[in-house]
Amino acid sequence: MPKVMMGIIKVCFGLLLSLLMACEPGGEKPPAAPHEIYAEPGNQMVTVQWSPVAGAANNTYYLYWSNTPAVTPKNGTRVIVTALNYSHEGLSNGKSYYYIVTAQAVFGEGRSSKVVAATPQPPPQKPQGLKAVPGNRSAILSWSAVANAKSYNLYMATEANLSPQNYKKLLGGMKFSGVESPYEQTGLSNGTTYYFVIVAVSSSGESESSTSISVRPMSIISVKAGVSHTCALLENGSLWCWGSNGVGQLGYGTKSSHMFAPQQIDFATDWQEIALGAYHTCALKNDGSLWCWGQHTEGQLGIGTTVTLFAPMLVDNTTQWKNIYAGAYHTCALKKDESLWCWGYNGDGQLGNDDMKDMQSIPVPISGTAAWR
Repeated sequence: MPKVMMGIIKVCFGLLLSLLMACEPGGEKPPAAPHEIYAEPGNQMVTVQWSPVAGAANNTYYLYWSNTPAVTPKNGTRVIVTALNYSHEGLSNGKSYYYIVTAQAVFGEGRSSKVVAATPQPPPQKPQGLKAVPGNRSAILSWSAVANAKSYNLYMATEANLSPQNYKKLLGGMKFSGVESPYEQTGLSNGTTYYFVIVAVSSSGESESSTSISVRPMSIISVKAGVSHTCALLENGSLWCWGSNGVGQLGYGTKSSHMFAPQQIDFATDWQEIALGAYHTCALKNDGSLWCWGQHTEGQLGIGTTVTLFAPMLVDNTTQWKNIYAGAYHTCALKKDESLWCWGYNGDGQLGNDDMKDMQSIPVPISGTAAWR
């Protein structure tokens, strides 16, 4: 009799187990492990996301986390989640956290996902060196790169005291996301003052804002180009140059390989006219003085030597110059008395002074002329 009862019990138990397994979503198989799981670090937080799993009861998942890479359902701290993401907050920046996720079925827990890790970080440092170069209905902005920044957000307004928090309240307030240095802001109005700040962006959020700067777009009076450098004269008398600076042709006072954004020359606003040779630059000021800089191997700067100059230097110590012109390696200028003077390379007679010398390092008058108009 006991043997018969044991047999009946085994059969009933088997039938009950089969019935329970048949009722479980997915049959006998537990839910699959969540895939496409990743962890994104933030400021004192980590956000974990994963793809949905078929058979997860009521979209329920178990997230396990630990400070060690070998996290499992047995040793991890469990969090019940009814979504496809979880924001783990209140963490320590600079410390790594490890995560796995399982799907919870009606009658049990699914397999574990792969382990993902993230290290919370504070927001990036605020950008430094924000500069703005005015243009015709535009401005070119540049700034120094920030470590760990994924992109930058630019804020603009036509009122002062601009910040990322108040830009919407200011006249002309706008935000431009995902910009990179240098950045050209177009569609501006000449004569209007614009204010800008820049912030660095990472998964931890925005940095503090840079120092605010202002710029007033204006018309470009003249643009001239050498072999590998360019200069522009603006209506306010400021002079801006950019490009190659291997021989000081940009006039910034130092030698550098390149300048990828325009930079103001000498911070002066009394420039009147510019001329560019192959690797040298000359410009007139409103007072009639003439200044040159850059390559001087052929005397094209007109200063009496052949020493290359990295900053503007006065030519001939007079204020009688009216117009300036430049060839590749020589320069000519017209004085207010209409006399014409040239200097620099003369291998093909381009100075016109009836002299066979290959070069002249100071201005010399054109032979046989009294006035040029």
